[in-house]
Amino acid sequence: MTTTLPLTIVTDPEDEGAASVFVDVECDGRMLPFLLDTGAAHSRTSAGRRRGSAANPPTAAAASRGALGGRPTSHARTVIDALVWGTGAEPVTLHGVEMESTEEDAPGPAHVLGLDVLARHRLDLFYSTARLTVDAPERPTPSAHLVLSSHGHPHIELEWDGVRVRALLDTGASVTVVDNDFASRHRHLLARRGVHDGTDDYGASARTPMAMLAGPRVGGRSFRPSMAAIAPIRGIQPEGDPDFDVILGHPLLSQADWSLDLPGRRWSFLDELDADRSLIE
Repeated sequence: MTTTLPLTIVTDPEDEGAASVFVDVECDGRMLPFLLDTGAAHSRTSAGRRRGSAANPPTAAAASRGALGGRPTSHARTVIDALVWGTGAEPVTLHGVEMESTEEDAPGPAHVLGLDVLARHRLDLFYSTARLTVDAPERPTPSAHLVLSSHGHPHIELEWDGVRVRALLDTGASVTVVDNDFASRHRHLLARRGVHDGTDDYGASARTPMAMLAGPRVGGRSFRPSMAAIAPIRGIQPEGDPDFDVILGHPLLSQADWSLDLPGRRWSFLDELDADRSLIE
């Protein structure tokens, strides 16, 4: 069944091209803005029915850590009896969804739609028209293998004149993040642009160097230079998951329309007529 949602794109005036992308989700009868986040293993909300009581404390989720570091933290759990997202006659409806519990005034977005919900779906992201189509029929366009982590994080490959690197494709990242060591080894790819006080989805804050990242080729398509932060991200993934040196965020992602078939482990460009057809396998 196919459903469509509008994307709400909230720009950050402090960083060129930076933005966060939200979808409205009905959560136990309340319509709430959820960050659409393929970089988050776990969904999160301040709504729902908190698990446990004083005599029976709520269980904790697996420890989570954001892109800017900090100690891994465990979260209490909340249960959403009915989660509904999408428009038309057949929205996606889930019952008894368990999420991380957070407070409305906690650092980062109060509501995050992560891979525990998203990984079971094909996501067609139309940045050009600010809409998301969920579980559309497969399109007859070239597609490439999508490397997934144990939690379903999607990874693709970037290339600059022979320099190749794996990147986590993160729809929840307002800017691209480049690993410190990669940036040091490839200084010609980054033009420094000062320092920014950043906060990730889990509330970790840091003064982060910013740079204009040279436009890579992705799937045979050339992208324009875009803003990126520089942070020590190498090794933040769980043991055994794919390594990556870049978290691919909004300034680059918004330059194309993407199809992420997460269950099928394939990806493609939706606006393929404007792109080179030779996807990287």
